[in-house]
Order: sequence, then C-alpha cells, then structure tokens
Amino acid sequence: MTKRVSLPIQGRSEPIAERADAARNRVRILTATRKLLAKRPIESICMEDVARAAGVGKGTVFRRFVDRSTLCLALLDENERTLQENVLADFGLPKSATALERLSVFLDALFAFHADNAVLLAEAESFSRKDRFQAPVYAWRVRELVRRIQRAADAGAIQPGNVGITAELILSGLGAQLLLRQMELTGGRDALHTQVLGVWQRLLNCQ
Repeated sequence: MTKRVSLPIQGRSEPIAERADAARNRVRILTATRKLLAKRPIESICMEDVARAAGVGKGTVFRRFVDRSTLCLALLDENERTLQENVLADFGLPKSATALERLSVFLDALFAFHADNAVLLAEAESFSRKDRFQAPVYAWRVRELVRRIQRAADAGAIQPGNVGITAELILSGLGAQLLLRQMELTGGRDALHTQVLGVWQRLLNCQ
C-alpha cells in the first residue's frame, strides 16, 4: 500500500515532534520566509533577514534550520504533503477512470509540483551533498510511476519498454535547474508543459 513520505529536512526522513513554542516559532519563520520570497529572489535572502522578518533571534532560526537548504525543504514539505495526499486519494478520480487516465493525471501533478517549486528545489539542491537517488521522496516517485506505467501497459494503452528505466527517465527531466532553463527557453511554464507531455507520450509509446 502506498504511504506518504516526508522531505529529508535536516537529514531526517520523518518529521520530529516539537514543543509548542518551537512549533510557533517554526510557523513564524516559514510565514516570514514566504513573504520575503514574494518580494525577493531566494538567493538574495539570508538567514538574518528571515530572523528579522519573523521577529525571532538569529539563533532560533539556525537551531531549526541549519542553512537555506533546510529552510527551502521545510517550505517545500507542505506542497509535497499535498501532492502525496492527492496521490493517496487517487486525485478523486472515478472508479471508471482508465489506467492511462490515472497515469496522465499523476504525470501532470508531478510536472506541476516540480515546475512551480523549481526555484526552491534548485536552492535546496545546491546545498545538498547527498545522493538524491537515495532520498525517500525520490524512491516514492519511482514506485508510483512504475506502478501506474505498468498498469497502463497491462491495459494495452502504452508500450513503454523497460518500465523502471522509463520512470527514471521521466523523473530525470524534472530536475530543478533543467526546468528553470527550459522555462526560460520555451517561453514559460505552460509552453514547457505542452512540450514535456509530448516527449513523455513518445517515451511511453502511447497507443
């Protein structure tokens, strides 16, 4: 059965319990960071700016978020949770939905998450020294893609070849830096979405 996994904030794959005051400070820090991001690019925001905007001491920020990477991951976690909960609920699709329709909805959701969060993902990746292929979130994406691709293949809707390789090729095209570059070259998110869907259809050999 599919289970939700968390982003590895501060090297952990599961959320930690927090005292009430720590939880309040965490919310204040993340809220302040989102407000700063609405006005300035992430690379121009330092941890001191975040502390000042949140009305907390710099030490409070650094105790919870050791660098901008962990702060970015925390900001991303809420969106990741929403994505995974939608997957667990099968996006509210009716029982009559075909395997190909379920795969297509999941692919759209993956693109939306990575494109809409590309700046934060790129910032988090620039600080990370860990192998992203070992991350629980990456493994979750692979499992979900493989499961949905295989079901669509079993239904005769696609002919993807090696299902595992196909899933990882799809995910490789969702790298943050690549998406940012391609959105700039193709004229924005929607234009890139259309082109990416065409590439995926050819990769999956949709019938």
